Amino acid sequence: MKIKHIILIVILASVALGALVWFQHKSLVVSNQLQHHDLYYCPMHPQILYDHPGHCPICGMDLVKKVTEEKQERSQVEGYATITVTAPQQQMIGLRTAIVEVKPVVKSIRTFGTVDSALELYQIQNEFIDAYVAYVNVHRDYKRINDRSDAWGIHRDMQTRLLEAQDKLLKLGLSEDEIRRLQDVSWNEIRKQPKLMLFNDERRYWVMAQIYEQDLSLVKAGQEVEVNIPAYHETIKGNIVSVGGFIDPVSRSVTALIELSEYQGELAANMLVDVSIPVKLGNALLVPREAVMDTGLRKIVFVCKADDAFQPREIQTGWETDDGDQVVSGLKVGDRIVVSGNFLLDSESRVQAGLEQGADHE
Repeated sequence: MKIKHIILIVILASVALGALVWFQHKSLVVSNQLQHHDLYYCPMHPQILYDHPGHCPICGMDLVKKVTEEKQERSQVEGYATITVTAPQQQMIGLRTAIVEVKPVVKSIRTFGTVDSALELYQIQNEFIDAYVAYVNVHRDYKRINDRSDAWGIHRDMQTRLLEAQDKLLKLGLSEDEIRRLQDVSWNEIRKQPKLMLFNDERRYWVMAQIYEQDLSLVKAGQEVEVNIPAYHETIKGNIVSVGGFIDPVSRSVTALIELSEYQGELAANMLVDVSIPVKLGNALLVPREAVMDTGLRKIVFVCKADDAFQPREIQTGWETDDGDQVVSGLKVGDRIVVSGNFLLDSESRVQAGLEQGADHE
């Protein structure tokens, strides 16, 4: 009985193998005869080729239309292939497209800060002026009595004190130009002293915002900012007065001093705030961020080459803006790209590229 079962299994396997060989032969014949016609293939069994829609005789899947190289431009992106998606399929996956345009580029730098009172700024500026006056006086004495053994030690101590006071000002956000103004000391008229920066009876509050190193080139004195106070659920306008020149080695940031000249409420020192700094970067090609497939090594978009043909295109991007990504190369004005449904196109494009690569090796 067991022998009969074994014989039956062998016969069935032989029939299946023969059918598979016959299907492969038939599909190859069709492929050779219809090189210039539309072909339909099975994604699971690419050796199955027909000149009309239908089902795979092996697995029963719907056959997919194969676009020949004569009808479409071959993909230049390694690992990707130009693919065809019919109108019903596009509707099913929610595919949407958009035209590449030149738009104004606005990048918002978002960071945080703390509320500071003018008293601390006033005290540190006075500390710097005192250290500067002391250093100049000792320096003059050092030139006159440099033969004394203790002269160099006193000079060095005063110089160290001055540099420490200068570093405090830089950390607080004062620029080097503002610090030089604090050195405008009158030696003859004691009442004519440097005007202290950022101190005024009518302006009690300032925000010390942290600007990270990668954004430093975009932040300048005079820019308008938005300051959100989470504790009060309130957003107010402010202006950057100065950007410090001292980068913190731990946080990799500098301090920007923001003046809250119009705020009439009460703020507590060291209160946390959120800061948004809009930066205008001119005009550039912009694409929606969801249109860009970032693989980690490169960025891909799908360009519409026809109503149903989509070609993968590698692009280089610049700034990430509020409205999308700036395109440096890879696209031009007027290109139509996919902005929704591109995840499915990405998968299909990779599968199709694998099939084409396998066919080329054969």
